[in-house]
Amino acid sequence: MKKIIAIILLLTIGCFVKAQDCSKVKSGRFKSVLDLDTAKYITILHRLKNIQTEETNTGIKMQFKVTWTSDCTYELSNPKVLKGEMEGVSKDQVLYIKIIKVTSTSYTAEVTSNFADQKFVMEFQILE
Repeated sequence: MKKIIAIILLLTIGCFVKAQDCSKVKSGRFKSVLDLDTAKYITILHRLKNIQTEETNTGIKMQFKVTWTSDCTYELSNPKVLKGEMEGVSKDQVLYIKIIKVTSTSYTAEVTSNFADQKFVMEFQILE
């Protein structure tokens, strides 16, 4: 009986995750706020078609190529520093983003990469 309940629960969760509508965050302007120790990092993202630019409150502006791999997952590749200085950026770095929740005002995503072992869960406010 426990196995049947577990299977039903997994199928229900699977249907909910697949039903997530990520279309409203495929383009637009978004904001993330990251509090680390005593510093607050604010990033404004602008995603349009296959290009994403990001500008931080520390004066760094970057551009990435966006490749959607499914309805709710995409990759940011070919990073370019457009303004400011950022050490360790190379063209072969890729960020993998999986959108796990979308609301009317924000979305939440898991972020991993091909150059670090960490996984981050971040919330992005929808600006427009």
